[in-house]
Amino acid sequence: VTIDALKIGMLGSVSITETVSKFVSTLPEGVPIVCDPVMVASSGDRLLEREAERAVRELARRSTVVTPNLPELAVLADVAQPRILEEAIDIAIQWAHDNGTWVVVKGGHLDGAQADNATVSPSGAVTRVPCPRINTKNTHGTGCSLSSALAARLGAGETLDEALVWATEWLHEAIENADALHVGRGRGPVDHGHRLRRLAAGAQR
Repeated sequence: VTIDALKIGMLGSVSITETVSKFVSTLPEGVPIVCDPVMVASSGDRLLEREAERAVRELARRSTVVTPNLPELAVLADVAQPRILEEAIDIAIQWAHDNGTWVVVKGGHLDGAQADNATVSPSGAVTRVPCPRINTKNTHGTGCSLSSALAARLGAGETLDEALVWATEWLHEAIENADALHVGRGRGPVDHGHRLRRLAAGAQR
């Protein structure tokens, strides 16, 4: 199987991170690597052994793009957690410059009418992707979903800016229709398949 792109999610420990790093080193040059550095949940719960943080930082530096939530961006950069998107972008600009890696800054966990995302390049270029906020509690797994969609679009040959626009719009639709799923209790998942079903229904007509 030819690998067109790679998405890395939760790793948990030093040994797992080192194993994944060894595999990454075997990939052909040019394969896009999307690293979602799952360290801290939006609830604030730690999802990674503290001793593994250094290993994840090293893996993030070797990736094409890193997609941290705001608490994880703070851990990566060893700074206080940003409170507004502009502050997060400033932190990402410095981190991307220091490490030679793109960063996707995500505004979904902030307050306000907008939940914009942005790409930040190692040279400091910023492209902001607007996204209206949706009032729903069913947003479980949005970070994992966004990074997976990014990897799929990068693997199809899109630029990171193009991929983030597509992934943001796709995820917005998935969140917008999450309440209709009625899955379980508490914070439910988004409707990942809504866009596909909508397009398929349109084609049938």
